[in-house]
Amino acid sequence: MFDKYKELDYVEPPFSTLKAITKDKPIVFIGHGRSKQWRDLKDHLHDKHGIQIEAYETGARAGHTIRDILDDMAKNSTFALLVMTKEDEQGDGKVRARQNVIHEIGLFQGRLGFNRAIVLMENGVEEFSNIAGIQQIRYTNIAETFGEVLATIKREFD
Repeated sequence: MFDKYKELDYVEPPFSTLKAITKDKPIVFIGHGRSKQWRDLKDHLHDKHGIQIEAYETGARAGHTIRDILDDMAKNSTFALLVMTKEDEQGDGKVRARQNVIHEIGLFQGRLGFNRAIVLMENGVEEFSNIAGIQQIRYTNIAETFGEVLATIKREFD
């Protein structure tokens, strides 16, 4: 019954294969909202440490759907930093991260695993329900995260 599917190659390689392919050189996706804080993180990682960065702004995207762009970035990335900044004020006064960032957190946790999809959470941003129990890097100024981000990347790729 399933013989016709034997020749189809639609299964993603297992994570252990992904690590072998990367040869210890990370490609870091940075998910973010409208805040410019992510650029400081990108500049630090790329300019000071030579780390390759994937983000919406790092490629020619005209004519492509968001779904296709995200899929390509998820396939190309070996590590993700998801920056939750205070941007969307709610009626009750709480401030949420942009919802695209919440979506990207789940996407990259599912694709790369929890150890390689790291949440950076600005102090005062509302937590979403499923983040309880997952360690995040919290900050007031994004520069405060640089050391811990580098240590986490080193942990995964050394």
